[in-house]
Amino acid sequence: MLLVLANRFHSSVSIGPLSSIEVSSRGTNTEIGAGSVVDDFVKIKHVAGSGHIVIGRRCYINSGTVLYSGNGVKMGDDVLIGPNCSLVPVNHQYTDRAKTIREQRYQPSRGGS
Repeated sequence: MLLVLANRFHSSVSIGPLSSIEVSSRGTNTEIGAGSVVDDFVKIKHVAGSGHIVIGRRCYINSGTVLYSGNGVKMGDDVLIGPNCSLVPVNHQYTDRAKTIREQRYQPSRGGS
């Protein structure tokens, strides 16, 4: 099975030189629509879950924002994210008090798209 690892950005996207957008080793992708801006010091990281990060057209992701893929992040068009925000779409399991959270891992997604 071939695993395609990719980030797809429209050619008009502006990405600050001090931002960090990782290529996933989990088989998930980051897509950024036309006219969007990713400011400096933004971190986009693929962790936990199996969701993609999809950012619509004409969005602005402000400095210091952190986006984790988790169970997936999907932003529509014209979304503005203020500085120093974190979007972390996962929940840790904590059903067994005899195990650490690390051992219990993550809960499956409860919905969303």
